[in-house]
Amino acid sequence: MVVSARRSRWILALLFEGEGRQRYNKPVEGRTRLMKELFLLKMTFGLKEIEYEFVPYWYGPFSPGVYTDLESLAEDGFVETRNGPAGDIFSLTPRGIDTAQDARATIGKMAIERIKTCKERFNSMPLNQLVAYVYERWPKYTVRALKSPSSVLAALRKEAKAAGITEEDVTRAIAEYRGQAST
Repeated sequence: MVVSARRSRWILALLFEGEGRQRYNKPVEGRTRLMKELFLLKMTFGLKEIEYEFVPYWYGPFSPGVYTDLESLAEDGFVETRNGPAGDIFSLTPRGIDTAQDARATIGKMAIERIKTCKERFNSMPLNQLVAYVYERWPKYTVRALKSPSSVLAALRKEAKAAGITEEDVTRAIAEYRGQAST
């Protein structure tokens, strides 16, 4: 698989940065988190030169190029992937660290500082809070997003109340539906 070196340098630079006591190569847990951090770098931290184009998808902003480049970086021995409790955990291999240092030299000091700030701010944030943060600030990227059952039920209750349907009727209808769905 061919990886875009220019484009993938942003993944390498993000993975290179540390957080807290770990000065560099702090892993990123999960593809969704990696995607959101790259999105935030572009949208919140103003790194418009990031070549990934994001579109609305199941978990908010998504760029297929991130997955393609991440897979290529792993196949080429730059990124290590291991299983974690919340999905894959991504970090740089020794070869990846060397390549990331070269990549960092091409993106400038201001961009590196913004990447550090982004990783420190968002890498340890619980994933549900990170996703909510992105959803709240960029609703146009959530039009295809999967909704949690609790948010669907809350919206249903709100609409029912506005239509004059009692909470008791809503609760009964939900219980009936759950009974039918489980059989």
